[in-house]
Amino acid sequence: MLTLGIRYLTGYTVASESSDRDCPEWPPHPRRVFMALAAAYFQNGSAPEEKGILEWIEGMSAPQISAAPTDKLAPRSPVTHYVPVNDKTGPATSQIGSFPELTRERQPRTFAKAWLGQDTVFFVWPDATPTPEQKTILRHLCEKVTRIGHSTSLVQMWLETSSAKITPNWIPDEIAPTHQWRGTTTGTLNYLDQQYNEASIDDYWNTVLKIEELELAPKNKEVKKQASVLKSDLKQRFPTGSPLRQRPDLAVWHGYRAFTENLNTPRLSDTHFDHRLIVLALRPRKSSYRALDVISTLQITSRLRDALIKHANGHMPERLSGHKENGQFSEEPHLGFLPLPFCDHAHADGHLLGIALTLPKKAPDTERQTLLRLLAQVSRDGLHLGALGDWGIESEKSSIPPINLQPTTWTAHPNGASQWGTVTPIVLDQHPKNKDTAVYQREVARSIGESCTRIGLPTPVQVIVSHVSNHLGIPPSHDFPLLRRKDGSKQRHTHALLIFDQPVIGPIFLGAGRYRGYGLCRPLH
Repeated sequence: MLTLGIRYLTGYTVASESSDRDCPEWPPHPRRVFMALAAAYFQNGSAPEEKGILEWIEGMSAPQISAAPTDKLAPRSPVTHYVPVNDKTGPATSQIGSFPELTRERQPRTFAKAWLGQDTVFFVWPDATPTPEQKTILRHLCEKVTRIGHSTSLVQMWLETSSAKITPNWIPDEIAPTHQWRGTTTGTLNYLDQQYNEASIDDYWNTVLKIEELELAPKNKEVKKQASVLKSDLKQRFPTGSPLRQRPDLAVWHGYRAFTENLNTPRLSDTHFDHRLIVLALRPRKSSYRALDVISTLQITSRLRDALIKHANGHMPERLSGHKENGQFSEEPHLGFLPLPFCDHAHADGHLLGIALTLPKKAPDTERQTLLRLLAQVSRDGLHLGALGDWGIESEKSSIPPINLQPTTWTAHPNGASQWGTVTPIVLDQHPKNKDTAVYQREVARSIGESCTRIGLPTPVQVIVSHVSNHLGIPPSHDFPLLRRKDGSKQRHTHALLIFDQPVIGPIFLGAGRYRGYGLCRPLH
């Protein structure tokens, strides 16, 4: 086992989330920790034995992480700082910048900062077995690390020897991750070296200095000839001037989920479906619309399902297709499509941020992997939605996604919720025909209660039927297109509020249109 310990000496982390510069990154991503080790290596002589250690670490699988829970952080309000821009020079416009060395423009920058409370983090590779020699080299390399993130994010780093006392609370999970964090792969160290481009930059400026020395030397034919040759060589090797030092862009992500199993916690009621949602962000590629409304749910989920079946080439398991081999509808729980609109916010307007997919809990990991492979192919091609244009779907990569793209927002896992309201209307399995309004609503409520038991939930103690949703930003039920039967007849639908006598865990989607995105419920707090 290999374990690295990191202590934040000031009790603060100063590092920005890649998708939101005002949001602190926590826990530190594996890539950020590796880059701190790489910086210590490059800045202290680039010893060959240290290079070997880093190349060994970069090829490892994603580590387990023990860190303070994200909900225990105390973020500080971002403060704007004005810092010099390295690649811009010119005459200063302010009095304080009248000196020649103070001619760089200053641009606003923010540095996300958060108080940790628990200042120590551990990265654990359970399957790694370093040799005594490797331990010695890694111990010396860790001692050279002074910061992780911003220069004010001071740390102490060491090789931990008492790993048995450490309990990771974040574990890698590529099958059903809840978070995506940046990582490393084989070749990362060489890539960082290329981007830093130290050798080429030093070569360029050393040549420039030689030319200046020759031009300042006493003039003679030999000196002029040497200067001319160096100038010609410099122009040939560096036609655009000084080579650039570029910021690395590593597109390697590892899936993670919180490890929160507690055998002493009583089990809550849940559905037949997995709470580990596969969340896909929805973004326009070629469309006259900036966003799609939640009322277009049926069109989007139908096209996504068709695209998955197309890429499966007819070899799609029953739990994914929803059909038996003979073409009949499956009677068992199967793949569900859940729209994720922007709702429950003062400015919510119901536009779709993404789509989530959920499989039955009985589905083996092989079927989930098949689904992920098919989704990767659909993501490459995009969704073609006719008059709505072409749209891209891609895995949400933010380590802290928007609230409405976080699976727990829709599943209430692990604590559950006792009140749930519909986001898309429930298509009634049975159509009451009683003309008395009160009796009609009681029959609709009873039908919805039976729908709950079909997906493994207890019967709600109360079901309140309404034309409007309890969630801000969601349109009334009559704005949603009606679902049609095979014979072309229309099926009624309605919004509802479900109240259980105990907390339950989702995802909850009910009614005849549940596998196509209708009947989706969200917890009410």
